[in-house]
Amino acid sequence: MKPRLFLIVFIFVIIIFQVANSYGIPLYGDPPEDERPLLQILKWASETELKVDENITVHVNITNWSLKTAFNLTIIEPRFSEWTVNNIQTYEKYIYVVVEPMASIYYEYTFQIKNEGDYVIHPTTIDYFDENNYPYFATTYHIELSTYQEEPLVDISDLWENILQISAVIVLIPIVILIVNRVIWRRN
Repeated sequence: MKPRLFLIVFIFVIIIFQVANSYGIPLYGDPPEDERPLLQILKWASETELKVDENITVHVNITNWSLKTAFNLTIIEPRFSEWTVNNIQTYEKYIYVVVEPMASIYYEYTFQIKNEGDYVIHPTTIDYFDENNYPYFATTYHIELSTYQEEPLVDISDLWENILQISAVIVLIPIVILIVNRVIWRRN
């Protein structure tokens, strides 16, 4: 096959897949979305730029937007055993037996980052099943966090002392000039 023909066929196949996905046409044998449980996970952090040792709360909301019940949810939530430069990641597993149609699960957790830097909270993932024990999967995006060290307060007492001295000199110079001027004028 010539390279040009191969490229045209490749682009055609990509376009077909994009059109199928945009119209919700099931690919790989998945049932249509209205005939299966459809879970959406929303995950967000209270702050994404914060000071070191400031509390961060991560919120997770899982909603079943379909008219079908989701069964045997296994939620894998990434956590960090220690929020330090080495970024060691652990995972916690939650199990929910049933999520009814239009129902939600919500949870949150709070932690602190001990060092300055950039961090990533990896996606939350869910494996779940429909009533026919057909498996499905849902995931979130990752969350990027950035921490900064709060700058210590600058001691400006020396600066104010210098400002006071300069102000005194500025005020005293005209007074000295006036006094010297009067003394000279009285002598004459």
